[in-house]
Amino acid sequence: MKTLVIFDQHLTSDQVASLSLHTEDTVYLFPLTAKITHVRMIEGMIGNNVSRVEIIQTARLVNAAAERIRDVYIKFIAALPHRIHCWGNNLKEYFAIDQYATLWWFSLIAEKNTLKTDSFHRLAQLDAIVEAVRKEGIERVVYGCSSGKLEKALKKYAEREHLPMQSLRVKANKGIRKKFSELHTLFYVKHLLLLLYFAAYYSLRKMRIRKKFGDLERLKRNENDLTIISYYPYIDMPLAKQGVFQNRYFNHLQEAIESPGRKITWVLLSVHNNAVTFKESLDYAARCSQEGYDICFVEEFISVLAQLRNLLRMIISGFKFVIAEKDIAGLHTFGDYNFYEVFRDDWYASFSGYVGYLGLMYYDAYKSMLNRTGTQKCLYYCEMHAWEKALISARNKEGGRAALFGYQHACVSKMELFYFNDKEEIHGSDRYRLPRPDRIICNGNRPYTYLAGCGWESDRLAIAEAIRFNHLKQTLQSHRGEKGDIVVIGLSINPEGSSALLSLAYEAMRELDEIEVWIKPHPFLKLEKALALSGISQDDLRATVRYEPIEQLLADAKILVVAESSIAVEALALGCTVINVNNAEFIDISPLRGIETPLVSTVSSAEELQQAIMGTINGLYDNKGHSEEAERIINDFFYLNRKTDVPEKFMSLLYSQISSSEL
Repeated sequence: MKTLVIFDQHLTSDQVASLSLHTEDTVYLFPLTAKITHVRMIEGMIGNNVSRVEIIQTARLVNAAAERIRDVYIKFIAALPHRIHCWGNNLKEYFAIDQYATLWWFSLIAEKNTLKTDSFHRLAQLDAIVEAVRKEGIERVVYGCSSGKLEKALKKYAEREHLPMQSLRVKANKGIRKKFSELHTLFYVKHLLLLLYFAAYYSLRKMRIRKKFGDLERLKRNENDLTIISYYPYIDMPLAKQGVFQNRYFNHLQEAIESPGRKITWVLLSVHNNAVTFKESLDYAARCSQEGYDICFVEEFISVLAQLRNLLRMIISGFKFVIAEKDIAGLHTFGDYNFYEVFRDDWYASFSGYVGYLGLMYYDAYKSMLNRTGTQKCLYYCEMHAWEKALISARNKEGGRAALFGYQHACVSKMELFYFNDKEEIHGSDRYRLPRPDRIICNGNRPYTYLAGCGWESDRLAIAEAIRFNHLKQTLQSHRGEKGDIVVIGLSINPEGSSALLSLAYEAMRELDEIEVWIKPHPFLKLEKALALSGISQDDLRATVRYEPIEQLLADAKILVVAESSIAVEALALGCTVINVNNAEFIDISPLRGIETPLVSTVSSAEELQQAIMGTINGLYDNKGHSEEAERIINDFFYLNRKTDVPEKFMSLLYSQISSSEL
């Protein structure tokens, strides 16, 4: 019998020993873990009892599946609301808030965010498993992973195909909160409780902000030239202690706006930052506010009445969703398998849980903000997130008086699906069409090309200076000194993706004693969470965790190992070669994925990573050739105005009149 054994790092040797296998069996191992020592242990145990064991190269297979289903999935999400009719309404109308907004655009489903949830990654795994079953003629499946939603989806496929399936009780070491969030029974009750917990947390957070800042009378209506919505606290900390607010996301642009005496109203979205606590970030903002900066937090625009109203809306929405769930679930079919179970938590969180509630809060907050401040021009980060849709919907509700500029400020990867929409979705003519800004300002040619390829009209797209990457101009032109045998492991903001990268790097690097390894976490990453997910303690790492600015680390290193961070492009300017990592646990969403260049290689195992590192360390370093190729790639990603640090093109776009707007 041909048996497929799907497992992750949590499958124990006792569970492997309990498998019922026969000497004539052929077993295919489908590891969803980068821990090769664990894979070899299972291979050895099973190999003693069967005629043949083969390890499937799952990292390649899962990433190939992600490529294969990417466009199909984007089209599926775009068409889905119109394929379902409840009480005579399509899904957008069914979950409408008013005439201008619908919960659909505030949902994880519509957002397609491969950083917020692991659902698309699990879908790629499911697709790869189904492909392996077909290719190898599998007659039996054994499942030994901690992911319950992948297990449920696979069980439904096995039942449909009359394929025997055995599930092992695999348990990961998780906290109570994590275990509760992953319960797969009583979905509505679970998400209702999570909603109530989040609502209480949100209220306490708002109270702390209001206690620090008082009321909003400090904001002067119509006085300021521009409102900027910004993540916080990515600021110059030493200056903030002196009461000077310098937003590091908008270096040079902030100075250019303020230099003629214009003022900016800063509306802040607080996010976790390893360098500063929430209390400290409030203290910094309050100090800057006292020095005359117009600073407020989104939460300040929310009333207690709005919180209670939105809580009631979500409870009602939850009942409506339960009624429609069966029809929704039936449409989640690609080929021979249904994948609804993979996305079920996202649906509940969006239409009966805290995600939908947060979308409603943003919607109410932005309506209040636009009214209170009299905003005429608003600049925000364009990543096609749900809060942006809430902002645009709020502007439309308030009569469309404020011009909205979405600044696409970061690198864009083709696997960051939230950036991409189907053409029909962009040009839809229904009442609840995709909320769109007046203009998207891209920071380079590549993201502009990506968005234009989706169907965005040329009069809504523009290219301006890549403000966050302005320093690369000097880096590209500088002479690079001697580099040490140093490897930097670049971790992203996402704990799951960082965990997968840590696992593979740990396996690859522990035998390379002559190589110095630095781990650089994203400023907003909770490293402890990523380590806990990987099962690696910080004491076991044969590496040094470094928190200095990434440009300082990469200036000394020869190699950057990465799976999803924009620092991959920055590393090229600093003279590093980049190794992209394919993982079976979490797909490669690096912006350099698929780009053909000798400066970038892609690996799919610990052995391949070892070989790639040693090949670079022992190879000849062509400083001139590297610089020319790096500059070609970087100039494709980013528009860098080499004549001046003043973002002239950006300023021209921001202060020119918008001739037309299809809101």
